[in-house]
Amino acid sequence: MAIISSKDTAFIPQKMKVMLLPLGLLSAMVILVIVIFKVGIGRISTQRVEFQKATKNETILSQKQQVLQTIESNILSYADTAIIAMPDKNPSLVALSQLKNLAEKSALNIGSIEIGGETKGKSGPSKTTISFEVEGTLSQVLNYLISTESFAPLSVIDRVEIAQAGGVIRASVDLAVFWAPLPTKLPAISEPVQELSAGETGLITELSGLEQPLFTQILPAAPSARIDPFAY
Repeated sequence: MAIISSKDTAFIPQKMKVMLLPLGLLSAMVILVIVIFKVGIGRISTQRVEFQKATKNETILSQKQQVLQTIESNILSYADTAIIAMPDKNPSLVALSQLKNLAEKSALNIGSIEIGGETKGKSGPSKTTISFEVEGTLSQVLNYLISTESFAPLSVIDRVEIAQAGGVIRASVDLAVFWAPLPTKLPAISEPVQELSAGETGLITELSGLEQPLFTQILPAAPSARIDPFAY
């Protein structure tokens, strides 16, 4: 008896075989278009965000330029006034010079001068104490102590003891002077300029009214001919 076996074979019509290649190409093109569309939309969105950011920065920089041009003539004097009133280093020697000049103007004797150690503040300014004695009449001494509020750098009287001996008033004074480090972090260029408020402007005006210390300025010598040491 003969046994006939048959194997299942995939039978694809000839028409389907002809359509497979175009359908594959079409599917690939559709997928490619979808990918390009998604990437393109993402890039367009990114470019739009960057354009808006650049426009905003340009507006802020224009505003900064206008503000700086407006205050250009005063900004250096503002900075000098602030740094002299509140220096970034210990100003005890400058304050001592101011005390001596003030005593000379008031015709008072000042002595027993001692400069204490530094006390650094954690969140506020640092300070040091200048101890001294001043002698004169009662009105002279009182006016002198009041006048210490009128000079830079900023200071405050921590302690004062007044005694009288032989018609002479002697005051023992502890004067605290302050300083603070300058800011080390600048605002980002994209941040708008914070203009001074009325209170800040008033404070700078008040500080500029303080008696400024006298700084000795050594001028360079004018050029001159060199003398011949062998000429007699």
